[in-house]
Amino acid sequence: MSTTHVFGMAKSSLDLLGAKRQKLELDFLRLVYACQHYQANGCQAFGYLAVTSAAIEQQVAKWATKYLVPPGLVQLVVPALSDAEQQSLLAEKGRNRLGNLAKADAAVLLKDADGSFGRDLLEAALESSILKQHTALRGSAAVGGYPMGVQWDYYGSY
Repeated sequence: MSTTHVFGMAKSSLDLLGAKRQKLELDFLRLVYACQHYQANGCQAFGYLAVTSAAIEQQVAKWATKYLVPPGLVQLVVPALSDAEQQSLLAEKGRNRLGNLAKADAAVLLKDADGSFGRDLLEAALESSILKQHTALRGSAAVGGYPMGVQWDYYGSY
């Protein structure tokens, strides 16, 4: 019986402005490569990418077509955010912008602009989605680690 590898990345960006587009594309391609690499070596491999909006989901679908990614190789997770979660995420992104613009300004508390709310929110949605589809990961499976030297937001194998 072959090993199954499950890779996940969570991206809490609300848009694809600036370098965010390239960073997301790179993470998507990392997922594609990891899955194809392990499949070529006789394993099963699944990739999951959590994003915040349908617009970003559509862009990822365009990349999947552009790079000839087999359907279902990387599944997209777009959590339904409550109004409170959406507002908190927007506020956090606003604080991040202010913190990035005023790093030298002692009046800006950079700890308030750390991005942890969005990261935690998307990583929880990612893990929940993965565990629904890969129930074997709930048991004695290996969870964590960084195969291929990539800091996956989620990795598990069984």
